Amino acid sequence: MYEQPVIQCKNIKADPKCEGYMVLPFFPLPPECGDDPTPEEKDEYLARWPPGTWRATIGCPSCGKILLYDAEDVEWYGAPYEEKGQHHASTTCYRVEHRCATLSCRVPVIFHTVLNVRISSQAALLEKLDREFFSGKCRNGHNIFRVPRERYRLDRVFDAIPSET
Repeated sequence: MYEQPVIQCKNIKADPKCEGYMVLPFFPLPPECGDDPTPEEKDEYLARWPPGTWRATIGCPSCGKILLYDAEDVEWYGAPYEEKGQHHASTTCYRVEHRCATLSCRVPVIFHTVLNVRISSQAALLEKLDREFFSGKCRNGHNIFRVPRERYRLDRVFDAIPSET
């Protein structure tokens, strides 16, 4: 078994179609832990993330709601190894960035989302963005609207989602 960080969508009660749980990307255990780390080694390593000050804006791939999450929202669950030496989930995560579509605003809109059965590729993520699947607000309180596709910046996240400053 390996441990994986998971958050539950805060919109799950409001949207009965929301599947609710998102497995987050995470640093793999370091090589010095070996292929079969002791429970103490795993616990000590996993206790480092997320730090108490961690917070990130995350868009649920199931219901599309973009909300702020913090360290208290992260839970750790065990999952079976898919292959020898794997100590982390093979989660595919993207950082989505564009400018607020409100002409007088233009602040950066940044959120992360993970791929799942409803959004299975980068192309599918772009389709969801084009169809205004994700909903939330910019930091100035404006609703997030679709922008032209070429204005989206998608960056793959391979390690833990960094905390917002």
